[in-house]
Amino acid sequence: MIWALHGMMGCAGDWEGLEEAGISVRGVELWEREAGFEEWAKGFCDEVEAAEDDEAILLGYSMGGRLGLHALLERPGLWTGAVIVSAHPGLRDKAEREERLERDLEWARRLREDELESVVADWEG
Repeated sequence: MIWALHGMMGCAGDWEGLEEAGISVRGVELWEREAGFEEWAKGFCDEVEAAEDDEAILLGYSMGGRLGLHALLERPGLWTGAVIVSAHPGLRDKAEREERLERDLEWARRLREDELESVVADWEG
């Protein structure tokens, strides 16, 4: 099965077209839990492992790709393959990482709580 991770402005439903085409895919809703990369990766890998998927393939786009990279590092043997699209491997400087995490958590909060039109306008602005 393909475990598909959406981008910042996406949702698990973004991958429905693959399912409609007959591809075994599970879109993962990334907005269900707030966590740092390592904590998120551990929880996600636990979920995949519990599904007893012997042919787990990871697909990640943008933010989902970034999270996917951490899942690959967390448990490389869990995955039979991976496709990472348009994802940065990460910031090296600790202060930059902390600043980015704060911004990302704020975007996540806004996506859950604010009007979508306002969030999209700010994202694209």
